Amino acid sequence: MKLSEVAEKLSCRLEGDPNAEVTGISGMDHASGGQITFLANRRYFPLLHTTRATAIFIEDGIRIERDPGLPPLAALRSNNPYLAFIAAQKSAITFLPTRTPWFANTAASAIASFCKMV
Repeated sequence: MKLSEVAEKLSCRLEGDPNAEVTGISGMDHASGGQITFLANRRYFPLLHTTRATAIFIEDGIRIERDPGLPPLAALRSNNPYLAFIAAQKSAITFLPTRTPWFANTAASAIASFCKMV
């Protein structure tokens, strides 16, 4: 799936290559090319320099700086990057890995309640 399609489905603002192909999602330290990750806790900010992900769900106002030699990291800007990451996992987007995420059995109403609190 193209990154532009992901941005559209999840209502994120895309900064980067709209034609980049996305094949899965992962945490910042485990992501590889073709995967999307997220930054919701500034404690993990240093991983922005080294993650191998193709794109990242990230808040507005955070500048992405990369280590020399690494490919660019596209930004999917969202008010709540973690929630966007969860929405990507919970949705029927076809690039998702076949592995069942830890929250697969979480009721949609519980996630909706969380969204209202945020």
